[in-house]
Amino acid sequence: MLLFVASVSAYPQPDRCTLYSDFLQEQMDSWGHALATCSFAEAPASEQLALLDLEYGYTAYAVQFLKPDSAQYCLNRFLSHLDLCHPLLSDADYWAYMSAAESYALKLDESAVLTHGMRIFRYAKRAIEADSTSTLALSVNANVMFYTPKIAGGSKKKALQLYQKAAEQFRLQGDTTCNWQYREAVTGIERCKKYLKNK
Repeated sequence: MLLFVASVSAYPQPDRCTLYSDFLQEQMDSWGHALATCSFAEAPASEQLALLDLEYGYTAYAVQFLKPDSAQYCLNRFLSHLDLCHPLLSDADYWAYMSAAESYALKLDESAVLTHGMRIFRYAKRAIEADSTSTLALSVNANVMFYTPKIAGGSKKKALQLYQKAAEQFRLQGDTTCNWQYREAVTGIERCKKYLKNK
């Protein structure tokens, strides 16, 4: 028992609420530092899943704001750790992460829009079919609907419904405190309503 406690306490666990506060202030350096200094493979399973959630969010930031080489490194690391965590994940969460990874890859290589676009939709569909109550599957499908042009199958109205369902699931699970994904769902609701109101 003492060895177990020692091994767990030796692992530097990022503080969720501190990272959430930085997220709200768009100060993502702490996320990058936490991911760069952690020992993912040596972390307990629950911590691996928490770190994968951080990588999901940080990679979205990386492909938008960091240099292409750095963003590609983050995407490759995310995919490597996603593969490592596959046995720990539900089918819904695994395919939702895969859909998100394809959207990041598209951002880095927009010339491959057809290939990545088809995978984004296919994986998102697999996720929601596996579990229509998965907050991750709902959020990813909402993002797909919001950011995809209408002519390609996107819908702000469907995105709003999906963001609302995701936010409701977070509330039902009691997982809203310092939860950046819950905040993103709420922000998505506001963004959709604003768009539909001004349409």
